[in-house]
Amino acid sequence: MLDIWLRESSDQVRYTVISSYLRATWIVEICRAIAGLNRERRFATYSEELADLNPIAESVWAWTPAVLKIRPIGPADVISLQDVDRLGRAVMKYLRSAAAIELPSPEDALDQLDLLEMASITSQVFGALASLVSRLGGHEAWTFRICMDEGEFLSEDWAVAVRTLIRETDAPVYLAVSVLHSLGTTTRADGVSLSIDDREIVDLDDRTAEDMISLLNGVLRARMEVVGLDRSSFDLKQFLGNPDLNELLEIAVSRSETREAERFRRRYADKSADPIRDHLLANDAIRSGEVLSRREESAGYRKKKIAGYLNLLGSIGVDRPTYAGWRIAVNMADNSVRDFIRFLRYAMEIGNRSEPELATNRDVARFLSLRQIDFRTQDGALDRLGRRKLESMSATLVDHFAASAVIRLFGEVSHRGDFYLSGRMGKPNANRIVIRDPGRSVEPRASFGAFLSLLRDAASYGYIADLSIVDGRVTCRVNRSFARHFGFSYWKPQYETSVSFKLVERAIEDPDAPPSRWLEPVAARRLTRNQAALPGFEDWAEGGS
Repeated sequence: MLDIWLRESSDQVRYTVISSYLRATWIVEICRAIAGLNRERRFATYSEELADLNPIAESVWAWTPAVLKIRPIGPADVISLQDVDRLGRAVMKYLRSAAAIELPSPEDALDQLDLLEMASITSQVFGALASLVSRLGGHEAWTFRICMDEGEFLSEDWAVAVRTLIRETDAPVYLAVSVLHSLGTTTRADGVSLSIDDREIVDLDDRTAEDMISLLNGVLRARMEVVGLDRSSFDLKQFLGNPDLNELLEIAVSRSETREAERFRRRYADKSADPIRDHLLANDAIRSGEVLSRREESAGYRKKKIAGYLNLLGSIGVDRPTYAGWRIAVNMADNSVRDFIRFLRYAMEIGNRSEPELATNRDVARFLSLRQIDFRTQDGALDRLGRRKLESMSATLVDHFAASAVIRLFGEVSHRGDFYLSGRMGKPNANRIVIRDPGRSVEPRASFGAFLSLLRDAASYGYIADLSIVDGRVTCRVNRSFARHFGFSYWKPQYETSVSFKLVERAIEDPDAPPSRWLEPVAARRLTRNQAALPGFEDWAEGGS
């Protein structure tokens, strides 16, 4: 709404209005956080609050624009946390209302709110609020970290404003912006860009499983405090466990009624056996010397082991894996705290046999008090994670029918490769999909350009990941949150599988069809030594485009 209102204004006016609106939101969020902390910790009395804020009272009240219709209740040398909060909310409301009816103009609003002076005033306010919070104690000065999610959706004007604020905003306020690719570096000042001294870039794809566990433990312990549980002893690793793949294999096979599964159960009745190891050896995927104890397993062998697990399931007619345990769940979350919390919520729903809208704090407390979640419950929750995510496309993507078809196609390609192509066990995780520009005219809805646009949208909402488009060559992978639902490895792919664009066309043109209908008449070509032929049917002829 503000963008439309500001469309004919100068760069300076646009920046001043947007940055002022952002500063006002920071004031509101910081005041809300301080009020919440004070309700719980009682670190400051009302008299102490006034003592810390009164040094800024006269300058704040002197600046306060008449159009906001807010005046001090008492003397002009007194200001409270509630007064500061009211001022922030009033600025936000005024700018939103002006933008809604496009009156007054942005230029008049800038003058009426004295927004050029507001930057200096808010800096004083942030300093005073930090002084108030310092009553909580601690050896270091308190600061406020303003967190902004989904920065990739910012318009260019807002992105420029955020980048400029990152460079210009003084302590005690720091910005943390989550963005899918890059926020950029240019600011509103000509020739001035963000440098390594202005920001710290944290690539979440480099975060280890242990780092993710530490973060998630913190998130869950905070939630436990809300529902009245002792948070000190909670350990997510213990809560989810870390089953060996042979344990999960036993669960997966126990659910199958095929003859192959029955023969497998009889053959491996001895619980001390290692059927995955046997399968890898039988298919020349490993040498006997590669097999180590579980504690000594290398990352390379673990990836071959999951490849052997999936391919063994396919060989005995079991079409989907059983997944459970903290390591698998963290990998499937694909660096998304939101998806991991959804997995836990689905596990709670399955365990309690309750509807999500009926869950109470008591239900959450009971769930988090469990010593360990049953592996079958975790498996059901991980399957539901992918299924619900697929269903959510209708609410997030414009062409969700085509997007869903493409995701299901790539998921099926990944599944068939992991389950039915024995050659993949030596070079596991060939689930990075490669598509090339066909270089010909096709129907507009299935054109390569429309396909690229669809992929970019799907990547921005976390349905696919690691999207790269270079010289007509596209590489991407399906988000690992779909690994249980579609049935492919939870490891990040190392190798590539080439998919003909003809397959993509068929999927987009007939999005309601099952993937088998798209795949039957089309094959993919091996492009490099690091790529695997598209699996699924042994009698496919070479072809495609």
